[in-house]
Amino acid sequence: MHRLNAGHGFIFILAVVFAHGKPLFAGVPSGESVVVPKLREFCQSCHAVGDVRFIRSADDHVVWVELFKGKAPKSGKVWADAIVDVLSWPSNDPPDFESPIEPGRDWMPKGSKRLALATDTVNGELTRHMLLRELRRGVAADGREGFYPRCAPSPKLVDPALGLRKGYMDFFNPAELASVKELLPVLSDATLDQVMRGAETMWYDEETMAFSYQDSEETVTGVRANCVGREVGERNADNPGIFKLTKYFGADYRFREPFRKAAGTNDVENVKVVNFWLPPRDKDGNVIPVRYWKTGSRSRWRWAFPVDTVFGEVLMQRDSAGKLHVFEVRTRKRYLQGWAVNMFRPFRTAQEMAVAVRSLRPNWLIDPNLVQLVQHLDDPGTLRSHSMKSVPFGRIFPEIKGAIDEIPAIADEGLVKALLHRKFVSVEGSVWKENPGLLTYAPGSAGEFSIVPRGYEMGLIPVNDESCSRCHNETGRRLGQIEGDIVLYGEVWGEDQIFTWHLFEPNRNIFDVYDESDGSRVVNPRMVQAGLVSQGQPDTGSNVWRALPSAYDKAAP
Repeated sequence: MHRLNAGHGFIFILAVVFAHGKPLFAGVPSGESVVVPKLREFCQSCHAVGDVRFIRSADDHVVWVELFKGKAPKSGKVWADAIVDVLSWPSNDPPDFESPIEPGRDWMPKGSKRLALATDTVNGELTRHMLLRELRRGVAADGREGFYPRCAPSPKLVDPALGLRKGYMDFFNPAELASVKELLPVLSDATLDQVMRGAETMWYDEETMAFSYQDSEETVTGVRANCVGREVGERNADNPGIFKLTKYFGADYRFREPFRKAAGTNDVENVKVVNFWLPPRDKDGNVIPVRYWKTGSRSRWRWAFPVDTVFGEVLMQRDSAGKLHVFEVRTRKRYLQGWAVNMFRPFRTAQEMAVAVRSLRPNWLIDPNLVQLVQHLDDPGTLRSHSMKSVPFGRIFPEIKGAIDEIPAIADEGLVKALLHRKFVSVEGSVWKENPGLLTYAPGSAGEFSIVPRGYEMGLIPVNDESCSRCHNETGRRLGQIEGDIVLYGEVWGEDQIFTWHLFEPNRNIFDVYDESDGSRVVNPRMVQAGLVSQGQPDTGSNVWRALPSAYDKAAP
């Protein structure tokens, strides 16, 4: 039992960002006043010159802004992210004196500076730790989606405007939800379109649901906000077993791919995802609740959604003015033995899009950019081989090989908006483009704002129940089965093959490694009050609830 070997007392000390209601680092200077001078001290000689520069001014504020706006030349990430990646060393000791920079890395203090940075401190805190914390906090303040500055609850969880009634509860502030619903496209499936727009459909996201995973092993158990895994790993850099958590939780505090965020968007920066959930109702109009149970006083909590439950994801991207536009809608509907999936986009095939471009821009032949676009859409030879793989989760997620069709950047932003603002059709079973050697199931994009955003990889994944189950079947998988000597490991988030939903109260303790009774696992009282959940394991012969096979019970891969 790894956790027993590690001991109990250190857990409460090492993982907490907030203690007794106050920040652990209260009183420590933050932001540009401490970060930029330290970056000048250790980086000035290289990063004030050439292509690798992010130090472009003697003004600390100018440099600070550049960290979150300028992009590093090798990784393409903003400088703050690139620096965070490199400074996440596997211990408090520096890399070897002459260790080369890894391929794709943009930033690394060399030689004696590396040694000096490893031991340098600010007000008793290691400078490297301070830089990591403040750069993450700065990225979060810059407004990019889902990049947590620290492991703490969102103020949205206690919004006084959140309503509740029988069969329904708000997760989003009603005004914010109204603004989301204004963006929704019309779906070709009238039933699912009505689900998406219905007054009884509930909406949530990373902040308002507080995406979480369970830890049901050994002595200290509970539910953890997804960010906790990364927090615990980073703060135990001198303990190899615990530090291994950083292999499974990335610098953005999420699980790493393929469980990081919506499938196919791991490399997409310009994406915002909101989720919706509609429980079914009985013949009298009463909501049929989610059934939950557990097999022991401190074991894993299980739940099963009733037949006809619908979940959905709405994927949006921002245009150059920052306005959101939906580019894809995904749905999952529960049947007794599993989930039926569907996906909706403006076009099923490249040729359909080509027809739309020519229709919307009749004079397209006099615009070289549109000529290039139409020729690309009509040409089956534009496909290039591509693959998707996960290093940390490779044992349960085999590499997917296929092709990507990266359409040229579209200079006419008005055209992109017109292409997106049309009825979305089901792409289940469809192929975007193919030639005798390759095929792809969705477009890619060379442009940041296009029919899909840059980095989108769903072209590798056909839309069908079997394909989508490759990841969804792994909800609850024990991380300890993937790497036996990992400590404080927990399980892959989700249950009943849905990642984003859980029934736990998002209390402050889930942002910690809290341990008392059943840890921080407390059923959400608002869900109980609304009648959305009920306790009790379903009968094996039930035609309403059926417990699907859980990865938690599977043998190690």
